[in-house]
Amino acid sequence: MTVHPGEIGPKQVAAAFRDLRTAMARLEWLLARAEECKSRLGVAPSITEQAEIIASIVARRTGVPEQMMHSPVRSEEVVRARQICMTLTRKFIPMSTWALGRLFERDKSSASVAAKVVQNNCDTDPSFKREYEAATAEVALALIKCRVGSGECGMGWISELDAKTRCKGTAMRQLECFQGGNGNGVVEAVKG
Repeated sequence: MTVHPGEIGPKQVAAAFRDLRTAMARLEWLLARAEECKSRLGVAPSITEQAEIIASIVARRTGVPEQMMHSPVRSEEVVRARQICMTLTRKFIPMSTWALGRLFERDKSSASVAAKVVQNNCDTDPSFKREYEAATAEVALALIKCRVGSGECGMGWISELDAKTRCKGTAMRQLECFQGGNGNGVVEAVKG
């Protein structure tokens, strides 16, 4: 049997079959490693779950129910709580202003304005600034517990945290270790 150029012969079929078998074995190995990593890490909290944690903290600290922050109500206390919640969500969860606006049933300009209003209030009102920093610290600690508890150590501001070796102890100690142990920033707000 002669094979003409452009035709597939028994040798080409056998070689293709070997390549396919090798690729399948490699894929099975990769899938096994992926399952092993997944079981070792646990399930990381979703963006929505993290946003709910932030909203519950802000709701407790401001006295405004979480549902009100997502409602069309425009009273001063609800708007302020919503702006704080949006700012903290944007600070700790990487997302666009468009996605943040949708999370709070608003448009992207509301998300942008919220950060500016909160910053302006921090600059002009010392008591607001203290309360905002305390809320920021509480959110940071809650998210560390949530993320470390799930085994997720590869996201954003927590990326270098290794809770088993470098940062043993409480969430406060973990945050201090993550910040280099200098006691500044968020840790200061919790202590102060």
